[in-house]
Amino acid sequence: MGKKPASVLLSFFLMLVVTACAKNTMSDRDSRREQIRNHADNKRKELQLVAGDYRGVLVQDNGVSQNVSLRLEIKDIPTPVEGQVDPVLIPTLTGYVRFDFGGSRDDNTEYIGFAIQKAEFDSKQDKLDVIASHSDYKEIILGFRRSSDELKGTWTAPAIAVSGTAKLARATGTPPAVEALRGEYAGILRRESERLYQFGHLTVTTSFQPPEGLKVSAILRVIFGEWASTEYLTYRFDKVQFNPVSGQIVLKSESADVMFSGRVGRGEMQGEWSSSYTGKLGAAHFRKSTSAPDPSGLGTLFEALRGTYQGSVKSTNPQANLPERALVSFVTSQDLSQPNGIKITGNLRFYLGPFGSLEYIEMPLVDIQYNFFTRKLVAKTQGEYKLTIKADVSLRDIFGKIYSDALGEVANIEVTKQ
Repeated sequence: MGKKPASVLLSFFLMLVVTACAKNTMSDRDSRREQIRNHADNKRKELQLVAGDYRGVLVQDNGVSQNVSLRLEIKDIPTPVEGQVDPVLIPTLTGYVRFDFGGSRDDNTEYIGFAIQKAEFDSKQDKLDVIASHSDYKEIILGFRRSSDELKGTWTAPAIAVSGTAKLARATGTPPAVEALRGEYAGILRRESERLYQFGHLTVTTSFQPPEGLKVSAILRVIFGEWASTEYLTYRFDKVQFNPVSGQIVLKSESADVMFSGRVGRGEMQGEWSSSYTGKLGAAHFRKSTSAPDPSGLGTLFEALRGTYQGSVKSTNPQANLPERALVSFVTSQDLSQPNGIKITGNLRFYLGPFGSLEYIEMPLVDIQYNFFTRKLVAKTQGEYKLTIKADVSLRDIFGKIYSDALGEVANIEVTKQ
């Protein structure tokens, strides 16, 4: 065999060098991939220490608590690695933080869920950091220390500047019942400028509407008179504004002339109520119950309109000669065809002699208009006399003027509830 040219030997040598380098490069890549896989396996084992279902409470700094569930799941996420074509599956914690309002774990129709955007667990320090978000309620950030099957730490909702402490335990077996948001609430509504109060009955209903979760609606009855009174205004709130993070709840509707704004927790709602007619009225406090609240020390009960009033009539027009004694009666009843579900009927009676005698003229009152907040009353008589009463209503008194269609103002009237 003859000698090969130097150029051929040089090419062969270069080929060997390139091949060796290629084998070394491939080996480094495989080594790197194996290293990442080993790291992923170790991380998966660490995440398994904290993965699972937890139940507990978030407590605000003001003491209000809310039942929550936390689910941490391990999911392999394809993650690009620098210098590699194929991504590597890296175990990551996903799941949700859920504010629960149902009666049990099986009752999954009452909750608002926050999807976990980021969750990191440091096994050396037993430290878990979670960021979860909701399209309406923004972010909630939780920081825990793990101890056995418990997670303890703090939380904050930056968007609304609310924070507090958190304590959760790994769920095992049948979980305890949690407080339900829905139900009936008995309350007291204050009219603080007048040192008056009245009762209120609130019914809260809930439904589950994916993907948002919990939908809250309510019916509020503003009661006039005693707790069992049938004289009440009914307001419907088809979409209650409720923030599970802060516990804030707002009952407001374009069709309702009252509004309540406050916080809910531990079976109670506390806040303020107002009217579109008179503005802020005062404090309002509801407690989950069907029994009459205790109003001790709160002032005077706001009277119902219904009842019989009697008093004096003083003529102010020489062309009119009305009797000097009048009796006015009102009857209130529930009628769904009427605004706020209440109907008012009544009668006006002029006594020619003493009260109780048979000498009187009685006229039905029609088209009675009464604003329960401004307490302005307008009532017209039916029949040949065509009279109109325009008056103000206090706790037990009605005082105002009587007008005639033919003569205008004809008398002053002042009557007191009997």
